[in-house]
Amino acid sequence: MDKFWWLTLGLLIGWVIHWILTAFFCKCQCTCECCKNGSCSGSNKGGCCTNAPASENTAPSHFVSETTKAAAPVPSGLFQVNGKDDLKVIEGIGPKVEEILHAAGIYQFHELAVTPVAKLEEVLNAAGLQMMNPGTWPEQAALIAKGDRAGFERLTEELKGGVRV
Repeated sequence: MDKFWWLTLGLLIGWVIHWILTAFFCKCQCTCECCKNGSCSGSNKGGCCTNAPASENTAPSHFVSETTKAAAPVPSGLFQVNGKDDLKVIEGIGPKVEEILHAAGIYQFHELAVTPVAKLEEVLNAAGLQMMNPGTWPEQAALIAKGDRAGFERLTEELKGGVRV
């Protein structure tokens, strides 16, 4: 009978350690069916969690809904490099933040425009950039996505580091 209790205690301790490690170190923030159990086991490679273009190997995440991506507007052509949106033109976004946004599944201006500021703050906090303020990023991205260059330039004149002054 003693062996049964030791086995039960060992399983319970193992489960608690697994839960703690998953809670603190798991970076999967997907909301799709294959990730609902919260694990980042990689069992969904090539599955529903492939947000990035096939040429990129980034961590899966669903910050922008699939319906938003499906209803994406025609690119305005503003601020593109090699046919891709250059998120660095947004006041407050540099090369490192652009990489972080790409890892979060945000590649285009229209995706950034519909991403809630709270989600952007969550992404930045997870990357250790708590000092960043993404409050105006969606607004700036929306102007670019619409092709309103003049409106974007007027807005950026009011900003310093992405924050209204």
